[in-house]
Amino acid sequence: VGPIGRVLDWLAVHGAGPASLAGLARVGGCSRAQLVKLFRRHLGVTPMRHVWEGRTRRGIQLLKETGLTVAEIADQC
Repeated sequence: VGPIGRVLDWLAVHGAGPASLAGLARVGGCSRAQLVKLFRRHLGVTPMRHVWEGRTRRGIQLLKETGLTVAEIADQC
C-alpha cells in the first residue's frame, strides 16, 4: 500500500477527527509536497480538499437521513 492508500485507510477510520496536511503526510510516510502531488495526480484533488469533500458528503447524508441537528452533524463531520 502506498502513501495514498495509507492516508485513505486512516481517513476511513479517523476522518471525522482533526486532520492536517502535515499529519496526513506522516500517515502516508512522505513529505507534504509529495502527498499533494500524488493526490492531485491520482485523485484530482489535494489531500485537504479530499478531506473537506468527504466531510461535506457525510454531512449532507446525515441531514437527509437523520433527525440530527446541524450542530450535532457538525460535531460528527
